[in-house]
Amino acid sequence: MGSREGMVAFCKGIQLACAVGSYIRPEPGVTAGYGDEVIFADGTFIDGSTAELSADGPIRPPYVVYCQGGTHWTHWALAVESALVSLAEAGVVPPAAAAAGDSSSSSSSSSAELQEEQAVLVC
Repeated sequence: MGSREGMVAFCKGIQLACAVGSYIRPEPGVTAGYGDEVIFADGTFIDGSTAELSADGPIRPPYVVYCQGGTHWTHWALAVESALVSLAEAGVVPPAAAAAGDSSSSSSSSSAELQEEQAVLVC
């Protein structure tokens, strides 16, 4: 994600797309067994299940968020769209990157410009 702010915004966006606990706002914190602060975003019916959509990672360079679980690829599609919006609202990515995930938006950016902006979001 490139920064602490990016990780936090991404995880908040993922949490918003969760079936359970979408009202919770994940924040980095100290967790036993980790040497750095960690952020966790998850919210499904059974904690720790393989179907649980979650995203987490230690708050340290290179600021990687590990995403796993989910019951269907469409849930991740919605979650990533939500994460893009959160990243744009936090100023981590340009608003055009979030709009690229929204098929209802009209943007004057070219396809090449949007692809370049989206390339930053690979996780």
